Amino acid sequence: MSSKSAKITYKHPIKVIGCGPIGSMLAIGLSEIGFKAEVYDLLTKDQILSRSRGYAITHSTRRILQKVGLWNQIVLKTNSFDYLRIEDISSCKPLVLNKDDLSIQNSIYKSVGWIIDHADLMSILIDRIISDNNIELYLNSSFSTSDYNSAFVIAADGPSSQTRKSLNIGIWSNSYKQGCLTAKVLIRGANKNTAYEIFRKEGPLALLPMGKDVFQVVWSAPYPKCLERLLLSKSSFLDSLASILPEGIEPDYVVDNPKCFPLKLSLSKTFGSDSILLVGDSCHSCHPIGGQGLNLCIRDIEVIISLFERAGFSPNKINQISYKYRYKRILDIALVGLITDLLVRLFSNDNYYLLLIRRFGFNLLRASSTFRRLILKMMTDGPMTILNFRS
Repeated sequence: MSSKSAKITYKHPIKVIGCGPIGSMLAIGLSEIGFKAEVYDLLTKDQILSRSRGYAITHSTRRILQKVGLWNQIVLKTNSFDYLRIEDISSCKPLVLNKDDLSIQNSIYKSVGWIIDHADLMSILIDRIISDNNIELYLNSSFSTSDYNSAFVIAADGPSSQTRKSLNIGIWSNSYKQGCLTAKVLIRGANKNTAYEIFRKEGPLALLPMGKDVFQVVWSAPYPKCLERLLLSKSSFLDSLASILPEGIEPDYVVDNPKCFPLKLSLSKTFGSDSILLVGDSCHSCHPIGGQGLNLCIRDIEVIISLFERAGFSPNKINQISYKYRYKRILDIALVGLITDLLVRLFSNDNYYLLLIRRFGFNLLRASSTFRRLILKMMTDGPMTILNFRS
């Protein structure tokens, strides 16, 4: 249903705090089912668009974007990849997953996944919001905490959520010794249609193809090392990166200024109250291994939109959404957090017995198409799909 044809609206606009990918998609999704929304962000449009980052989009996200009418526009700005090359530097030769390893439902799209630039994604989302009669956009504006009791509020204001802090909602958190350094790099010798996940003792390294030989580098390492590399000249940064890339792959040019942030596994102690929801990074975070972070957050959107649609614009039913949201999301969030945490611990060391386990796992995946499909389905659709997996 197009937002322009929506006939029924909840009398109070839903307040969405944060105009990043999650807040923007959520507001658009709510509009698609007839709700009015107001989106608030402290940043200006230029500041929002200025972030230099590439995102991996999986099939779970593709389906959600289709439901809210965004996919046909967004896919034109993506770079699809046909192969996912997984390499364990310490144990054995690489494993390559491809389109043949996709589930039947996903194989018709003929891509393992897609990469999109933050600026391209946000330009589409903000332009859509501006043209949507059901959504009001307030950039460079704050949301008053005095309005918490007079409207339904959804906070999508990131891992340092001021909304969560203002409500004194605590989080369970485990800080990794690793940090994450990100940069767009022009790389020679890498396959333009391949995403790389390289496991190393100091942390995983991902190369995400953005087109025209440009790759988003997602480089995990001990946080002090990340800070040291952040201070390197661009030529020294390229030399450091070249020393750890697979043979035949050479970095030539740093396209943007590298960024660095610490990594942690976290979960909000509550997902909200009767009229307040925490969504995405404001509610949970995990290690970026396997490109799970954004896609996990977007699956939050799918559940929220479904709950609002079922509420049928009834204020009493809408006030039950927070409880139902936690109930429906907690297992997926917990599984992704657990799996990513185990992968980091399994691969970020050179323990002899763990090396044997890793070699066995890689050999099993090479020998079994069923296990390859299972692993790729979990990565592209989320771990909950294992409950109804069909090869």
